Amino acid sequence: MVENYSYIVRAHCATYNHSAYITDAMNGFVMQQTDFPFVCTIMDDASTDGEQDVIRRFVEDNFDLKDASVAYERDTDYGHVTFAQHKTNKNCFFALILLKENHYSQRKSKAPYLTEWMDTKYIALCEGDDYWTDPLKLQKQVDFLETHKDYAICFHEAKIFNQSTGGFVKDDIRTVPSETNIMELAKGNYIHTQTVVYRNDPLVERERAEIGRVAAGDYVLHMLNAKHGKIKKLPDCMAVYRLNNESVWGTKDATYRIPLWNEMLIRLLPFFDNDVQEVLREQYKQNCNCLVRIGADQVRQSKAYRLGKMFLKPFSWIQKRKIDS
Repeated sequence: MVENYSYIVRAHCATYNHSAYITDAMNGFVMQQTDFPFVCTIMDDASTDGEQDVIRRFVEDNFDLKDASVAYERDTDYGHVTFAQHKTNKNCFFALILLKENHYSQRKSKAPYLTEWMDTKYIALCEGDDYWTDPLKLQKQVDFLETHKDYAICFHEAKIFNQSTGGFVKDDIRTVPSETNIMELAKGNYIHTQTVVYRNDPLVERERAEIGRVAAGDYVLHMLNAKHGKIKKLPDCMAVYRLNNESVWGTKDATYRIPLWNEMLIRLLPFFDNDVQEVLREQYKQNCNCLVRIGADQVRQSKAYRLGKMFLKPFSWIQKRKIDS
C-alpha cells in the first residue's frame, strides 16, 4: 500500500490508572499484522497506580531504543514523550505521552500533544482497560474502508468481560444490521470504542472541539463521522470490552448516565440537519420518560443531578414538575 502518510493508522489509547490492564492493550497493538505502518499514541493522564512504570517497562522490553534507531525521548513542560519502533514488528510504532498532571480533572485538552502523529489516513481507538484479540483486526478494517469509499466508519463485534466476576457476560448494546447510517446511529449508540476504525477528517475534529468535552464522547465522534458516510459492522469478534469497578461510565446507573447523555444530545443538535435532529430529540424524549419512571426523589439524589441541574432543565416533551415538584 503506497500512501503519502508516515502512518496509515493511528491507534489512540487514552488511559488512567489501568496498571492492571494496560499490558493487555499494548499486546493487542503489537500483535497487529499489517502491510502498512501504524503508530499507537498512548496517553497516560498522570496515573497514580504505577501505570506509567508498567508502560515504560513494556517499551523497554519490546521496542528498539538504541541510539542508531528511530527512537527518541524528550521531557516537556507537560510530560515525558517516548517514540520507538517495535523490535520485530517493523510496522508498529509507539508514541508514549506520559503526562505530569491529570488533565481530565482540570478540563484541559490533551489534543495539542498529539500534533506530531495526527497526519494519518485512519484512526482506531482502544482505551487502556480494553484490548484487541485478533492480529488481523486493523488490516481487515483498513482493507474494507480502502475498497468502500462511501463508508466513513468500520467496527466489529466485541466480547464483554466482567472484571468483578471474572467471566464474560452478555453484551447489552443493541444489535444492528451489517450496514447502517447516521439515521440509525442517531437512535442510540451501538459501537464499542475499542472496535472502531474511521477516516481521519480534520473537519470532524474541529466540530468535536466546538462541542467540547461531554459524557461518552466517542458517541459524539461517531455521529460526526457518520455525516460523511455509511457505517459497516464486520461479523468478526476482535476485541474485549472490560467492565470494572473503576469504570467512569460503564458501571454507573441510569440516574447518573441519563442526565449527562441528554446534555450531550443537546450539544449535538446544531451540527445536524432536521431529519437527524428529529431522531436525536426522540432519543432525548425517551431518556426523559425513563427518568420520570425512575422517580423524582431518586433522580434528585443522583450525583449527576446534584452536579448540574441544568442538564435536566430543557425538557420540552414532559412536564418539568414531574421531576422537580
